[in-house]
Amino acid sequence: MSIRTIIAMLLLGSAICRADPAPRYLLWRVDGPASHAYLLGSVHVLRNGDHVQSPAVERAYAASASIVMELDFDDLDAGALGSVMATKATDRGGLIESLGEEGYGRAAEQAARLGLDLEPLRTVEPWFAALSITDMALEKLGFDSSNGVEADFTRRARADGKRIDGLETPEFQIGLLDALPVEQQRELFYKSIEEAGQLPALLDELLDAWKRGDERALRDELATSFEPFPDLYRVLIVDRNERWLPQIVELLGGPKDHLVIVGALHLIGEHSLISLLEQRGYRVRRL
Repeated sequence: MSIRTIIAMLLLGSAICRADPAPRYLLWRVDGPASHAYLLGSVHVLRNGDHVQSPAVERAYAASASIVMELDFDDLDAGALGSVMATKATDRGGLIESLGEEGYGRAAEQAARLGLDLEPLRTVEPWFAALSITDMALEKLGFDSSNGVEADFTRRARADGKRIDGLETPEFQIGLLDALPVEQQRELFYKSIEEAGQLPALLDELLDAWKRGDERALRDELATSFEPFPDLYRVLIVDRNERWLPQIVELLGGPKDHLVIVGALHLIGEHSLISLLEQRGYRVRRL
């Protein structure tokens, strides 16, 4: 799975119209001493017009005094973030330095066959190029982050006067990618090109599983995705979940309920936030 699919999507979402039962999604309630935290497995990128439609999610949102997401999208400065990302993406040389002339040439030919132009990415590092390639492929399929779950709930929370908070900063997320070893960046870059042409079929399978709230299918995808990249799994999933845990525990210590929205893969598997909270002795119930 490409770096964009693993990281920035951490599952994509699309309201696929099928004759299935009503969507269940991935939603848990964690019971604190005097309040609850609702954990919703997010999809960061959706097609226009797609929305999470679930009575259980609506009840959780209505009960919550605040929305807590991976990033505080209410205060996100896209211009400043773009400047930081551009600086990080070029501070250690570009694609040719990382891949070599021959490697870059092969990648450019493969990308061209998919209708993707690598020329504008010559000066950036492989991690940024991988993000860009998958972004281009997603854009062709009609996906956009402005339609994602976080964007939707940010708009709703603003209108309803609910507080919006983030578990980490954009600069921190960018730093995680920029700090990846060059060898791992190269692998992810090549994988992003390889799978750019496979995204339509891949998304249908993943999105259907997400909409059904199929933990087993998503757990299998998690294992498959990260099997070649155990260090990446530790950095992007395990370590971040452990950093977020104290913040969620703090929310549970207060008197008000909160809706916590994070990428779906953070709520699946043995190192998930769900498992960590259960290990702390909290009662966690799937809704």
